[in-house]
Amino acid sequence: MPHKVDFDLVFEADDFRNRFLDGREDHEGFDAIEKEARNFLTTYTWCPPVEGVYVGCYCPPVVAVFAYKVEKSPPIGIDSTDILEWIWVVAGDLPPAYLINEEITDALVALAGYTAVASDWVKAVEGGDTVDDFVYFDLPADKEHAAMLRPRIDLLKQHFLYVERPPLFPGI
Repeated sequence: MPHKVDFDLVFEADDFRNRFLDGREDHEGFDAIEKEARNFLTTYTWCPPVEGVYVGCYCPPVVAVFAYKVEKSPPIGIDSTDILEWIWVVAGDLPPAYLINEEITDALVALAGYTAVASDWVKAVEGGDTVDDFVYFDLPADKEHAAMLRPRIDLLKQHFLYVERPPLFPGI
């Protein structure tokens, strides 16, 4: 299946580092958040090896959105027809989550998906409903964590999604 990633809005990680980061501190901060996102993704046994890392959004420490290009040969026991070439990971000062959807073309679409899923998770937790379907969140399903996540969702919506030019989406 061909990818739909918009490469005008997503940068290969090394290209991003060279074009948008200055100094050792910036590089170390970027490397730390990318490592967190990659480690989150690769802890899942179904995740194929990562072939490439791309950056769609980087606004430390609030949020970063990465697109991971993965091998089409999945781990043993996983059906290769279930593997898409691109897995998006949202990380930062919020619980990391992965999004796998062939319709995600850039970081704004991924972030909109993240906020939608996170909002549904918060509503489910606050309503006492099960969160078993929210496999992409590794977060205790209690009201305390829901209360901590809600303002982060609002921040993402107000300062990244519902603005004309979101901060540090380099392709926009």
